[in-house]
Amino acid sequence: TVNQEYEKVQFKLSAGTDETWTASGLPKGMTLSKAGQLSGTPTGNPKTYSIKLKATNSGGKAELIVPLNVLMKPELTTKKLTAGTDGKSYSAKLTAKGSTPISWDIVGLPDGMNFTTEKNGISATIKGTSSAGKYNVVINMKNSSGSSPSYSMSLDVKGAAPKITTSLPKSGNAGSKYKGDI
Repeated sequence: TVNQEYEKVQFKLSAGTDETWTASGLPKGMTLSKAGQLSGTPTGNPKTYSIKLKATNSGGKAELIVPLNVLMKPELTTKKLTAGTDGKSYSAKLTAKGSTPISWDIVGLPDGMNFTTEKNGISATIKGTSSAGKYNVVINMKNSSGSSPSYSMSLDVKGAAPKITTSLPKSGNAGSKYKGDI
């Protein structure tokens, strides 16, 4: 997992003495000792790395390509939710990075709003119509690498703009008192 110390692995040859090991294609933060021990904390991108191991001993040389799957816990990349308006349709896209698929849990949405996730869970969309108010939305995500921390965001649904509902007054005469309701 990215940014987590990797459990050390010791590579061995089946025969010979005086082993010397080298590797290419390692993710950033990982090393292979001359004695064949793989260790470190991967800081590169989450993906499957093809590590080419080379070993030399008194009996000769050997090469092997080993896959190393580096995962990443989900991390929310959206920094804030846009404001909504009372009674109007709302839509906000949340995005994440990390190993897929990602599953989402979003709580605290106001009545009338829900969320859906897209393929592989790399994003979620909040949609719906709600009443005015400030809502504390809590977002949790998880994947095969683990769970994200809880993210808390404020969703501000503003009151609708006022509307003038009074009709135009009756016409009057210039210089005369006006009589009527407004």
